[in-house]
Amino acid sequence: MESRLRTGSEAEKDLAEFIGEKLREAYEVASKHGIIVGHVSRLQEAGIDGKSPIVIDVDPKTYYTLQDTAVHRLGDYLVVVDPKTLKFILLRITRIVRKDELAGLGIDPSLSMLPGGPDPRGLLTATRIEGEPVVEADPGSLDEPVPASSSIEPQSPVIDPSPGILSKLLSIPGEGVLLGALSTFSGPVKNYSIRVALPYNALLQHVLIVGTTGSGKTTLMKNMVASMYSRGSKSVVAVIVDMNQDFTQLPLPPDGATLRDPVYLNVYKEARPPPAIVSVFPLPGMVIRSIMGDVEGLDGLEAVVRAATSQYAEETYKPLLGSDTPGSAVIEKYGVVGGYTNLGFSLIAVPYAINTTTMESERMATLLPGLSNLARDLLRLLRERFRRENGFYPPIQAIHAAVRHYIRASKKRGDADIVETVSVHASSYVIAKDPEMSVTAFTTFQVGDTGASMLGMTEKLLEEIEKAMPHRDTIEALYRRLNALLESEIVDIAVSMDTTNRVLLLREPPWKGIVQLSLEHSAPVVLDLRWPMDKGLGSLEGPRLVVYRMLESLVSWKTRAWISRERTPKVIVMIDEAHQFFPQERHSREEQEANRQIASLISRIARLGRARGLGLVFSTHSPRDLHDIILQLANTKIVLRTERQHAERLDLPGEITRLLANLPDRVMVVMSHVVRGGYLVARTSPPVTAHFDISKDISHG
Repeated sequence: MESRLRTGSEAEKDLAEFIGEKLREAYEVASKHGIIVGHVSRLQEAGIDGKSPIVIDVDPKTYYTLQDTAVHRLGDYLVVVDPKTLKFILLRITRIVRKDELAGLGIDPSLSMLPGGPDPRGLLTATRIEGEPVVEADPGSLDEPVPASSSIEPQSPVIDPSPGILSKLLSIPGEGVLLGALSTFSGPVKNYSIRVALPYNALLQHVLIVGTTGSGKTTLMKNMVASMYSRGSKSVVAVIVDMNQDFTQLPLPPDGATLRDPVYLNVYKEARPPPAIVSVFPLPGMVIRSIMGDVEGLDGLEAVVRAATSQYAEETYKPLLGSDTPGSAVIEKYGVVGGYTNLGFSLIAVPYAINTTTMESERMATLLPGLSNLARDLLRLLRERFRRENGFYPPIQAIHAAVRHYIRASKKRGDADIVETVSVHASSYVIAKDPEMSVTAFTTFQVGDTGASMLGMTEKLLEEIEKAMPHRDTIEALYRRLNALLESEIVDIAVSMDTTNRVLLLREPPWKGIVQLSLEHSAPVVLDLRWPMDKGLGSLEGPRLVVYRMLESLVSWKTRAWISRERTPKVIVMIDEAHQFFPQERHSREEQEANRQIASLISRIARLGRARGLGLVFSTHSPRDLHDIILQLANTKIVLRTERQHAERLDLPGEITRLLANLPDRVMVVMSHVVRGGYLVARTSPPVTAHFDISKDISHG
C-alpha cells in the first residue's frame, strides 16, 4: 500500500516536471515571436465553445510600461502559445477590464500615499483581457491557419505577436488591390505596417462599399485605383462610373499632407497617380446644338465632335490646373477621340453616344427597362423585319414617329397627313447646323454606306405595326419608353450638317476599343457623368442608359471572347453612387418591371464575372436605397462610418454595428471570405491622388 502511494506520488511529480518543461518551452517559443504580455488566467475557465472568451491576466508593470502593445486596444490581436503542441492561437481582443482592488476591499482612502489624492496602490493589479479565438496554426508549418478549435491551457504564455506572425495567422492578402493598413477601430496595429489588400479574384466576386458622406468612401476608391496602376499592370483595367467628377482628378498629384501620413509612409509609398486617363463623357444632343450655334466654320460632324471634346477637356481641367488646356490632337481610333499630352499627364477624351442602328435587338433590352414582354417583342419584330430589307436597324426617331402616328392618326391615313406628322417629328429630333434649315419627312438618314428618308422608314414601320395589330396598352407602353430614349438626348443623336438634308448619327465607340485604349496608355477609364448633367442633362435617364449600355457591352464582349477562347484583361467596374442606377424596388408596375430587368442584368454579370474576368465594385452611402440583388451578390463588403440603420441592413455582427456610427475617417471594416475570422479593420491613406472639391473654391479636400 505504501509502495503504491509512493509510486503514484512519483508519477505525479514526473507529470508535473513534464508539464513544467512544456510551459518553459512554450515561453521560450513565445519570446522569439513577440512580446510576452501575460498568460491565460488561472482563475477563469478557458473554454473553447465559440461563445466563451479566453481571459488573459496582464501584470501592472507590463500594462503600464508597454504602452504600444495590443493590450491597450479593443479589436487588436494577441497570440496564445499552447504548451501541449506549441501551436499559435490567435485572439481578437473583445474586452479590457481594469479594477481597483483596494477599493473592492474597502480600504480607507486616508491611507493614500498621496495626501488628499488617489491611492496608486489600488491600480497595482492585473489587467483582465478577454479575447475571442479566431484561428490557430503551427508557426513552423506552411499549412494555412484553420479556425481555432483546440483546447487552451491556463498559464499559457500570451504574446503581442510580431508583424510577420500576425500576417501569417490572419492570412492577409498582400497582393492585389491595396485597401490600406491593418488597424483597430481606434488606432494602428503594428504602427500601420501590415498591408491589407483584396486579391483580384475577390474583386471578380464583387464588392460593396458603404459609407456616409465624408467617411472616406471616395478616397478609398481612388486609392484602390492608384494601387492597381502603380505597377503598370497590363492585365487589369478599371472602369469607374463617376457622378461628381471625383475620378477625373486621378492623374493629378496628392496634397502634401498625404505624403506625411503614417499609412501612406508604411504601405502606400509605391502608389502613384496613373500617368494617363481615358475619360469617356456622354455627349448629349443639347451640347452639339450649342456648339453648332456658337462655333463658326465647322464643316462636318466630326469637326463638331472635336470642338465638343476640346470644350470638355478645357472645362474639366482648367479649374484644376489653373490654365487653358491645349488644342485637341485627334486620334482616329474607336471613334473620334481627343488626345492631350502636355497637361502633366495624358488625357484621352472619348465622346460617347449610343447608336441603335447597329445594335442587336436583344441588346436593346438594357435601354428599355420596364418595357413589357409584349412591347419588347413588338419592337424586336419591327427592327428585325426592317433590317432584313434595308441592311441596318432603323433609328429610334423613325420607330418613334411610326408608333406615334399609329396611336394618334385616324384609320384613314393619307400621304399628306403622314408627311406632315413625320416632318414635325423629324424637326424635333434632328439637330440642324442652320436653325432655319428645314428638316422634313424627306430628310435622308445616312447609316454607313446606305440611307433612307425619314418618311420612307416611317411608312415601312407603320406597315409592320398594322400587320402586327398590337394591343393599345402594348403600343402605348412602347411609345412611352421610346419617348424617354429620345428625350434623354443620349441615344441616336441625329445631326444635319448641309443643305442636302443629309442626317448623320453620332458613332458609338465600342467598349472593347475603350478597354484597348486603357491598356495602351496604362490608364483607368472614367465614365464622366457629371459634365453632361452640368450641361443641362438634368434627368438621370441618360446617365442610367449609358451605364446599362456599358455593362451590357462589356459582358457581351467578354462572353464572345470566352467562346472564341480569346484572352482578355480583367475588367473591374467601379460604380460610385450605385443606388442612383440600381435603386430599391418601387411601387408602380413599370418601375417594378424595370428593377426586375436591371436585377437580371446584374445577376447575369455576377454569375459570369469570375469565369469571364469582369468584376463589380458598388459604392453607396445609402444601402437602404440599393437593390437587394447587390447586397446578395457582393461577396466582400467594406463598411466605413455609417448610420446604424444602414449597418443593420448589411447583416453585420453586433459588435461591429454598435461602433460603425462613430468610426474615424478612412477606417473600414472588411468582411470577406478571403479574411480569416470573418472580418478585419483597416485604415486607408489620405488620397494618393488629387482630391479637389470642385463645387467650392478649389482646395485640397
